[in-house]
Amino acid sequence: MNILGDGLLVMLLYDFREIAGTKYGFEASISGFLFQTLPLICVCIAVNTALVIGQEMDHRIINNKLFCGYGKQDFYVVEVLAGLVEGTLMQLADIAAVLSLGALCQYPWDLSLMELLVNMRLAILLCCTASILSTVLAIAIGHGILSLLAVTGLTILLLYAGSGTVHILIQPERTTLFSENGEEHDNPLHVEGPQKTLLQAHLSCSPYAQAYYMPYAMFEEGEDKRNSSLVFVEFPYHLEFVIFGLMEAALLFYAGTWCLRGKNLA
Repeated sequence: MNILGDGLLVMLLYDFREIAGTKYGFEASISGFLFQTLPLICVCIAVNTALVIGQEMDHRIINNKLFCGYGKQDFYVVEVLAGLVEGTLMQLADIAAVLSLGALCQYPWDLSLMELLVNMRLAILLCCTASILSTVLAIAIGHGILSLLAVTGLTILLLYAGSGTVHILIQPERTTLFSENGEEHDNPLHVEGPQKTLLQAHLSCSPYAQAYYMPYAMFEEGEDKRNSSLVFVEFPYHLEFVIFGLMEAALLFYAGTWCLRGKNLA
């Protein structure tokens, strides 16, 4: 709960700074501030999951639970749900803060309720996959310090890789940046062919890459959607995020269940 509280505080301070503490030289909208803290939420899930599981194993708290009939599967499911609940609470707090501060600063609202709900469901699924992965790793490693370092380090590494993928995919084919006369020219950061396909596959499969892409998904246009999508190119929402996310969550969950069968938690 301490990690949850600290994460909420940092997230709210970030929202206040971005929305109320910064003046923009262009017309900003409320949708542009939504889901920007998803990478922080993923890190909080990883740290809290590793700390809780590591402490229960190091201090043999799990022994009492198993002795009282608390099965391995129950322990596993509760830890996964705890991470999902933590991520969902932080998301709801973030959305409430963005909407409140945006209204206070009189930023325009340019989203429908359906668009907000669809993207919020994608973010919740993202947190669910991150929670399962963190739980499986923490249980597999077991030791508190090693678990904390490994789970948090891997999460940060995956987030870093995801940010690089998103940075390249959002590059337009042509740009006026670094142009002396203001004319458009080919963007050297824009990619096509197999490299683009590989990046699209990474975005579709990695919840940590999606955590960086979600803010862009709030105001992407048709061409942006085609650049980022691997399968459902013309679909208005990222259906591939849902399909791959559900598949990964199911595979990770059952992989964790299989690992627990031979794991001595006591």
